[in-house]
Amino acid sequence: MKKMAEMLGYSQDEMVGRSPCNFVDEEFEFILKLNLEKRKQGINQVYELKLTCKDSSLLWALISTKAIFNKDGKFAGSLSVLTDITERKEAEEALKKARDSLEEKN
Repeated sequence: MKKMAEMLGYSQDEMVGRSPCNFVDEEFEFILKLNLEKRKQGINQVYELKLTCKDSSLLWALISTKAIFNKDGKFAGSLSVLTDITERKEAEEALKKARDSLEEKN
């Protein structure tokens, strides 16, 4: 949690007890909820989300998740690894714009 707090500009105390939905851009909230339901079924995933930082800036993250179950087989939570892919997403968007511009000229 410490690294995620740093990535988003929060202290750990500011994040504890809050829903992950509080840190996800509105357009991606549905994806987060859908993927949580899949984890409860034991489906591990890798997916992208747009997160909202404390200063309202946006951060793209690659989320790798693993479902955790207790000894009785009940869902106990998730282990998630977040990777900041903002620069990659910005480069992809710039490449797309350049390609579109070239196609318009031809």
